[in-house]
Amino acid sequence: QVAIAVPLIVMSAMSLDRFRATATSNLGFEAELLYAAPLKVAPDAAARAGFQIRSVRDSVEKADGVASATVADGLPLDFRDRGAMVSLQVDANVAPRLFPVQVTRVSDEYLGTMGIPVLRGRGFTVDDGAGAEMVTVISKPLADKLFPDADAAGGVGKRLVFGADPQSQQTLTIVGVTADFPTTQMSTEREQLLLPLAQHPSPNLFVVARSAPGEPATKVTAALENAIRDLGPEFSRDLSYADGLQF
Repeated sequence: QVAIAVPLIVMSAMSLDRFRATATSNLGFEAELLYAAPLKVAPDAAARAGFQIRSVRDSVEKADGVASATVADGLPLDFRDRGAMVSLQVDANVAPRLFPVQVTRVSDEYLGTMGIPVLRGRGFTVDDGAGAEMVTVISKPLADKLFPDADAAGGVGKRLVFGADPQSQQTLTIVGVTADFPTTQMSTEREQLLLPLAQHPSPNLFVVARSAPGEPATKVTAALENAIRDLGPEFSRDLSYADGLQF
């Protein structure tokens, strides 16, 4: 395991290339050629900002030198705790068993952009929007906890109850299982639950871009700047990039 002194992805759009020299184990995602910039949405505007957020993602992805782009409210090794509880859907007369998970709300193309393999089922698509069936993608460590007697495919199509409070619980259908990848820290428990950002708006986001091989860092950081600079007053952004990451 690697002790990270600061978040892997800070409020900057610096490349993660140098993490390769630090990691001594398989991260579970492709850290090289990734860039991220923070984007904060006013809490009262998060639910209606979906179109603008998608426009930002599309603009970054179409920029010269960018291979793919996505948006998420968290990233591997970001030191942001996003803990919650889930349980398998059971009959009314059966007490559910609660499992702690780390939750990340993501747009489509998150798994592809981050280089996280899908073992079974699928990732999210544009069809997983508001008003559609509520779905989730889980990591293999969570699948192993939920379905200890089945392989990863055993969870696809099953239903989870998200949340511990009966007044706010939501029922989610599992549509995919990913390979194992880190949560907030290398040492943090790795059971993970991904939710479609369109169904679960969040005010604190990252715009993430994967550079095409061989492209200069300045080209990708410029694409991120240009895409988010002209957003309305309900958005705030920090476009001052750190000099580097320290481990």
